[in-house]
Amino acid sequence: MTLRVLIVDDEPAVGLYLKTIIEEVPGASVVDVATSGKEALQKAASHLPQVVFLDIDMPDMSGLELARALMEEQEDICLVFATAYPDYTLQAFELYSYDYILKPFNEKRIKKTVRKLLEKTQLQSSNKLVSGNYI
Repeated sequence: MTLRVLIVDDEPAVGLYLKTIIEEVPGASVVDVATSGKEALQKAASHLPQVVFLDIDMPDMSGLELARALMEEQEDICLVFATAYPDYTLQAFELYSYDYILKPFNEKRIKKTVRKLLEKTQLQSSNKLVSGNYI
């Protein structure tokens, strides 16, 4: 099973850097990189990611607003805030975010988060199979 990840950051270079780190984890695939909240909503609707790495400070819509909108569309989506702003941690976790990673990024921390998300989604997938009597 592949973990589908969408990255949202208004700085394209940061999005590509995150993509490189995430795709170094076996089983993780970045389905797309968006540079705005509106673009992210469109890409999430077409790709149905399991995880979204998102920035807080973006020009058209904040990461918190985007997170709320994404959760309305897909309530089991995992959110990982990847930002330079430590001040929004509590608000992010009130949205049940999975993690809050501060810039500059620590590659080991990002990979650890992705591996944990892979384990979580694999466990959820196997539980669905068992509870759905597919086994």
